[in-house]
Amino acid sequence: TFTADRKFPGIATSPRHWLRASPDASQIAFLMKDDVGIVQLWNVSPRGGEPRQITRNAIGIASAFSWSPDATAITHVMDGSVCATAIATGQTRRLTERRAGAEAPLPYACVFSPDGEQIAYEEARLGGVETLALGDPTHPYRGASAMRYPRPGGRNADVRLGLIPATGGHTTWVEWDRARYPYLCDVVWTKNAPLTLLVWLLIRAGTLL
Repeated sequence: TFTADRKFPGIATSPRHWLRASPDASQIAFLMKDDVGIVQLWNVSPRGGEPRQITRNAIGIASAFSWSPDATAITHVMDGSVCATAIATGQTRRLTERRAGAEAPLPYACVFSPDGEQIAYEEARLGGVETLALGDPTHPYRGASAMRYPRPGGRNADVRLGLIPATGGHTTWVEWDRARYPYLCDVVWTKNAPLTLLVWLLIRAGTLL
């Protein structure tokens, strides 16, 4: 497919995401800006053709995304909430209450359970994490941006994983030893297998904790 003649050509580079084929391999979903610069969800046939705009929201999609097992919906973060968008209608539903700033769900792909009944998402509590002013060396004339980022040996973000019904509702938080394994690297939820988390040990001052 070709997008060079659009006002905002090419796929969106922010949020960072990967193109995702639907489970039945009939569609490829991706993020691209609409004509007013809002990041929307689009799809296209793997055989090529014109991209189809799925969402027409006033607020842009803010994360990577995942397909439902039946290929009827996609889950993602938008406006501080975990949301689900129906592919057929483009309607987006808010599944969690809105949280602003550091309390918002992280901009990573939410994950459907293999039966499509639940969605897993990440959240980070940044209280106590140092705020640093970081510049972009590729744009040295721009001012530095303030962001929370832990120094070596400093306090890390408290990352946790939540499970919600695919229709929305109460979040159940997954428990693990986050003090010993603070780094949540991946979440895998495949058919006929339990929800699996890849975590890393905390290493500080040369000592494996």
